[in-house]
Amino acid sequence: MIDEGHASIAEYLSNDILDEDFLNSFALIWRLQLVLGSCRVDARNQFISAPTITHKIYTIAILMFISVGYYQILHYSERAYPDDVVTMVDLTGVIVMSILVTLELFGLIYLCYHAELFHLEVSRVKVSSIELMSVYQSGPLRDKAKSIFELIENIPPIFSVYGMFEIRAYTFISLLSVITWLLVTVLQFEFL
Repeated sequence: MIDEGHASIAEYLSNDILDEDFLNSFALIWRLQLVLGSCRVDARNQFISAPTITHKIYTIAILMFISVGYYQILHYSERAYPDDVVTMVDLTGVIVMSILVTLELFGLIYLCYHAELFHLEVSRVKVSSIELMSVYQSGPLRDKAKSIFELIENIPPIFSVYGMFEIRAYTFISLLSVITWLLVTVLQFEFL
């Protein structure tokens, strides 16, 4: 029997402790969001907590950097410079926006790739459960395989953005087709 004096010294295990493998599976996405200034959690020491003050200051600095670059690009056409003069401020704005667009595109490619890998793994689990049900005609293993198959069939796992659209490998291709279509439309209005 534990006496009362030693019970308060006993180690407390929280239910909020996350598995290290689980944290490692999201580590790249977390780091990418951290670099872009869009991460809203701090995942350290197997706990999820609010972002630190340093992280919040970094996010504000990134937002100010983006705002200045966006302002410079928007007001580029209003300047009264000759056509052949490009100032350093204008070049900086273009470079900033190019870097940000490139980082966002790489993040989208990464997200779509891993969403597609997840869907492939789900389909492999579905096929494996069908194979198990065909081998075992009765028993607990068949019951587990049947419940997994029914779960995947009835409630298929999907990654969606606020329920508006599903993220798959074709999401990036669809986005590129919309961007290309809009670019062609803008060019037609500009030059025709």
